[in-house]
Amino acid sequence: MPELSPCEVYCDLEMENGVGVTIIGHDQEARTFVSGYEGTGDYKATITYDISYDHVVAIVDHSAKCKQYLRWECYAATIKNPHLSDVWSTYWTKRGDVPADYFPGGVPGSGKCGCGQIGNCANASAACNCDINDQVWRSDEGYLTYKDDLPIYSFRAGDTGNSFLRLHACPSSSSLSLLYSWPS
Repeated sequence: MPELSPCEVYCDLEMENGVGVTIIGHDQEARTFVSGYEGTGDYKATITYDISYDHVVAIVDHSAKCKQYLRWECYAATIKNPHLSDVWSTYWTKRGDVPADYFPGGVPGSGKCGCGQIGNCANASAACNCDINDQVWRSDEGYLTYKDDLPIYSFRAGDTGNSFLRLHACPSSSSLSLLYSWPS
């Protein structure tokens, strides 16, 4: 990685009981309506952070812990292709714009969302709530915590039906924040 110039970030010293937390905002924090993208990953939202992507990666790499929140609200829209079990219709990309093989709350390589990881999806046999693919508003959401995969580079969606994308911070923190890092 090239040598980086200094940059300004926001540090919250109260959020985690006195531990310094670096908060980095981005341009995809608002809820976004996504419709009419039926091919695998046809919709793409590339995240532009408030500082350069290289700076964000450097902060993540030098932090003890990091987490980033992602929420996908879906209506008749799948995450995994129901006809091709190894194909994700909707996914997020990690460093290098590489498709991730899990959704927030899941474990890398699991092919699951958080609800599928712990077995509490609305349909017990589903890996993700959105894979139920019925005419009911559902969501899959949670924190991504595996540092080697962070920060999110982009979010891709297909089989969107009528869905909403929300890449945002948890409600208890600043609405301008998404990525948290604790210095090591």
